Amino acid sequence: MEGDSVMKRVVLLCAVALFVTIGLGGSTSWAQCGTPTPIGHQLDSYFLCDDSVPVQAFIYELGAPKTDNSDSMRVACRAQNSSDPGVGVICSQVGSGVANDGHVTIETDAFVNQWVGCPAPPGQVPHRIAVVVVDGQGKSLILSVSGHDPGLAYQFEAAQPFDPATGAITPVACGANARLQVRGMSTSGNTATLSLHQDKPPVYTDCDTGSLGLFLGAACDDNFDKTITLGHVYAKVDTCPSAGSPTNSNLGGTGNSNVLCTGAGAPAACCTGPGTGTCTTLWLQTTVTPNATGDATLVVNLPAPTSGQCLFVGGTSSFAQTATSENLTGSTPVPPAGAASPKAEGVAASKGNGKIRVTWSTSSEINLAAFKLLTHKKSGLAELTSVAPTGAGGASHYSVDVAMGAFQGGKDVVVRALLNDGTFIDAAPVNF
Repeated sequence: MEGDSVMKRVVLLCAVALFVTIGLGGSTSWAQCGTPTPIGHQLDSYFLCDDSVPVQAFIYELGAPKTDNSDSMRVACRAQNSSDPGVGVICSQVGSGVANDGHVTIETDAFVNQWVGCPAPPGQVPHRIAVVVVDGQGKSLILSVSGHDPGLAYQFEAAQPFDPATGAITPVACGANARLQVRGMSTSGNTATLSLHQDKPPVYTDCDTGSLGLFLGAACDDNFDKTITLGHVYAKVDTCPSAGSPTNSNLGGTGNSNVLCTGAGAPAACCTGPGTGTCTTLWLQTTVTPNATGDATLVVNLPAPTSGQCLFVGGTSSFAQTATSENLTGSTPVPPAGAASPKAEGVAASKGNGKIRVTWSTSSEINLAAFKLLTHKKSGLAELTSVAPTGAGGASHYSVDVAMGAFQGGKDVVVRALLNDGTFIDAAPVNF
């Protein structure tokens, strides 16, 4: 039976992992785990998330997020046999593919000294963990595994759909709208009133119907409830994103990662938590939480237009079943006071393989309804395709392929920003 072969492969990979040397720098002293404790993808599967820029991820033990977590380690992988900057393992899983293919794997080990605590202390039942992933567009997902199945341990495929008939494990995806969105903004001087909306991120667990963990029987023996609740809105001022840079402002990537700061005395506590990282820019809790429909209003001061700084607003969530602290699940950069209306910036077009690849970026997408790609023909501008905004009100970047035949003789491309009120802003035509 196909399921039996998958189970045997799981056990084999776990055994092999015990003898793999982890490619981490730093001290040779280890964290609290007494033996290697691989965490992440180990069966060549992956997440479907934007990986055009470095992806942020944070792993923590449910019930003990501040004392057992991945701290400032790089745990997300965008390409096999390579790694992004930061301390972490060399990415070895086939599922990570190549950068910018929409495949992301999680690869790390709680045995190394950069990990804080241990989810599976010697002689104890392993503790359930969760990973929060925020991709290159600020979209997110949450995945949780118990670690109780001796064959699966902390393999994230345990929480992904499994087909016993074919033995196939299906990738899971970051939520298309799973980030805090700025849907409207009014300003008076440098004071802004933001209309925010937050959708809950998708949550995948080894208790889900059809998951590999539930198929194998032991992974969900704790009957975990994956219900999550939305928490406080957080904010911080940081360098504005630019084309090719992450829009999530190092979410989960500095200091004690997803340990958030609350109150006047919090910065020192946040920076000197149990981890080894150094906190440089802090997420500070506001008094605002979204209502039952995910809507919220936040009044804030925006950085000066000439500062090069943006205000970032982040949404949080937590599992209702456990007493865990809030974890950031997506963020959006808010343009500084006086920022220009939404428009396509840095538009470029290149030819290849019967397609025209059009790329551009934005610094603001508030009140943006859609992008339209057009080309000049004898009869005037003709629409090629429509592209939905991904910036959730803030900055974003785009790469769109259009079949050469769609141009029907057109030799240029125009990126039009269509606003909610029906007006539009055209970028200058770009020839190819």
